[in-house]
Amino acid sequence: MAETTKLLILALGTFPGNLNSKELKLKGYLLSPLVLVSPMSGRPLLLYLLVLSMALGCMLAQLDDSGKERAIYYLSKRMLEYEMRYVMIDHLYLVLVWATRRSRHYMIEYLVCLISQLDPLRSVRLVFSDRHPITNNIVEYEACILGLETTLELSIRQMKVFGDSNLVLRHIQGDWKTRDVKLRSYHAYLELLVRRFDDLRYTHQPRVQNQFVDVLATLASSVDFLTEVVICPLLIESRFAPAYCCLLEIQRSKMIYLDQASADRVMREVHAGVCGPHMGEHMLACKIMRTSYFWMTMEIDCCQFIQRCPECHIHAPPSELHTLTLSWPFSVWGIDIIGKISPKSSNSHEFILVSIDYFTKWVETASYTRLTSARVTSFIRSHIIYRYGVPHELILDRGVHFRAEISETEWAQARFDQLNLLDEKRLRAADRVQAYQRKMARAFRKRVKPRPLQKGDLVLRILRGLVRDPRRKFRPSWSGPHVIRELTLEGAAWLTNLDGN
Repeated sequence: MAETTKLLILALGTFPGNLNSKELKLKGYLLSPLVLVSPMSGRPLLLYLLVLSMALGCMLAQLDDSGKERAIYYLSKRMLEYEMRYVMIDHLYLVLVWATRRSRHYMIEYLVCLISQLDPLRSVRLVFSDRHPITNNIVEYEACILGLETTLELSIRQMKVFGDSNLVLRHIQGDWKTRDVKLRSYHAYLELLVRRFDDLRYTHQPRVQNQFVDVLATLASSVDFLTEVVICPLLIESRFAPAYCCLLEIQRSKMIYLDQASADRVMREVHAGVCGPHMGEHMLACKIMRTSYFWMTMEIDCCQFIQRCPECHIHAPPSELHTLTLSWPFSVWGIDIIGKISPKSSNSHEFILVSIDYFTKWVETASYTRLTSARVTSFIRSHIIYRYGVPHELILDRGVHFRAEISETEWAQARFDQLNLLDEKRLRAADRVQAYQRKMARAFRKRVKPRPLQKGDLVLRILRGLVRDPRRKFRPSWSGPHVIRELTLEGAAWLTNLDGN
């Protein structure tokens, strides 16, 4: 009770003389509480970001007249389950976007300085505004600005830049005027950065030729690197060779990947070596995979190897025909299936199972809606064995319905073999698509009459406007003549009228 009374006295502001360390700490906290203050106009705000394992936090502060930071606004948020699986760089972007949206009323009126010790937000000063939405051109400008700032931090003053943004290139070179209001501030800041270089050359790279850089940027953004990790230079080589050796799924990690010479030797040994049964192409491919060997074009190579095998094309010499003598009735039966029958019968039966005795020509039939191997077995038992005894011989064509049910292990092995050969089928399908596209392109180019354009030529421009013209069918289809001022590598042309506009 005495301890509670003492704490109550401390809370009311009456401090006795004999205080221990905890009471002194509580006294200091009560005398200097953390109070949020209103921001002063004309001074920038400081934005602090915090990322924990399960939560996000931010605080807006401002320097007062004495140079001391005063807290203005703070927020905290527990991350959702899917947000916890983000990499560290995504967490930084998440807290930045979340903080700017929640403190939007401060971002509109004040200049905000972002304070962060983690890459890539280190030493970044952003000005936020909600007047314009983010567009692709703004992103191109920001990427160029961040690249130049990073280069200047490394004390590089001579550089050659390759980019696929023709807009940024034209604005830097002064060929185009920056008429878009959203890009004027970016263009002004970019010009300040360009002046700090001794020699800066910006070369336009067509987007078709810049795909490799885009892939590298995508891969880099998906990998989370620690701050203290030093990334070694990446050596990239391009080679043109048959795809006999590839990295595949984890299920194939225990297989040995062969080159072309080794693949030919393995096919020869399995197909026609010791105990080689000269099997078909699909069985040969499956048997090679079961011996832990694999390459990408396995199935098509096995098919071509069997077509070149001389033993597979040699047949036994013809022999004399002998008459088959049947000594008693109902000893040899022939079985076959008729169907599907269209239209269906009145009871929706589509299949007819027929059996005939070779001696008496006696016929037994039955119709079914759906025919399975179990029903075929039941038909033989009820219509032949129970009526005429066990036959000496059954003649059939080894169709699907006459085969026994396979076990689950054999079915899984067959499906696994098919999945292993799926990549090769996809490659063959892609090759067929490319061959079809090349064939269509050749057929189309035969009808195209090349008309090379040169700088200064007079041309007409086709009118394809979506605005409805009151003249309808009497409206003009062409405008001009125009003068070609410049030609690009892609075939586009910049036109001016006869007055030079």
